[in-house]
This record gives sequence, C-alpha cells and structure tokens, in this order.
Amino acid sequence: MFGALIVAAGIVGNALAFVLPIDYAAFGSYLYPGIFLLTFLANASVVVPVPYVPVVIRAAEAAPSVALVITAAAAGSMLGEAVSFFVGRAGKRIVAGSRVYRMLHRFVDRPLVAGLFLFLLAAPLNPLFDVAGIAAGALGIRFEIFAISVFLGRLARFAAVVWLGLGLTRI
Repeated sequence: MFGALIVAAGIVGNALAFVLPIDYAAFGSYLYPGIFLLTFLANASVVVPVPYVPVVIRAAEAAPSVALVITAAAAGSMLGEAVSFFVGRAGKRIVAGSRVYRMLHRFVDRPLVAGLFLFLLAAPLNPLFDVAGIAAGALGIRFEIFAISVFLGRLARFAAVVWLGLGLTRI
C-alpha cells in the first residue's frame, strides 16, 4: 500500500512539473545551482519521490546553456547517490564475512570492471540504483571510481533525457 502511494505521488509530481506554468528563464543565474540542488536532493532521498526529470527538461528549454544544465544535473545526482555509497561504507562490517560479499568483491575488485558496472547501472533511469550505491560502498570500491563512473553515467542519462524531452516538446 505504501509503495503504491509513493509511485502515485511520483507520477502526479512529474505530471505537475510539466504542466505548471513556471518561468524557468526568470531564475537567471540561479537556474544551474537550482538544478544541481534539486537533483542532489532527489537522489539523496530514498523514500520521497522528487520529480526532477521534467524540471531538468524544462530548465534546459529556458537555459542559455543546455550543456551546463546537463552537467549541473549530473553532478548533483552523483553527489546525491554518494549518500547511499557512504551508508554502504558505514555498514561494511555487517556483511564483510559473508559468502555473497566475497563473491561480489572478487567481481568488482578490478577498478575498470567496477567502474563499467556502476556506469551501466547509473546511466538508465534506474530507481534501484541506491542499492548499487550501498553495495559499492560496502564492497570497498574506491570513492573516486564510484564518483567518476556515476557522474559519467548521469551525464549520459541527462543528455539523453534532455535530448528526448526537448524533441518531444517541439512536436
């Protein structure tokens, strides 16, 4: 029941973000930090659905630089996901001796494999990425690998979302 309410709130919030008459151009130079903060909060919170995808698209329509909107969204999103990473790092001792932990640790022990895996999980719209962030922290993946991989994945995500969104709004 609670899960259905969260999904419904997310759908309604996203729909409202598209139809509300907000003048994003009026935000001026605060538009980029606002997008950064919104995506940070949306990805740092696990339970509260924050409708950030339509806001990023609408902001890209109004912004002088679409690239800066995408970069600000990706950076905020990556730092928001870092919350999950550090939660996993804090709980590492709880799972460190298990058989599953040892198997997964061998899989992601190589930085290139761990980075590619995180990139592939971070790029699509994946509501379960928090689990991957927690696992990455618990498995001891270096934060630099996590941050770079997730940032690049989110750059790809927001570039695709903005490109598709701007294309659909011009139809």
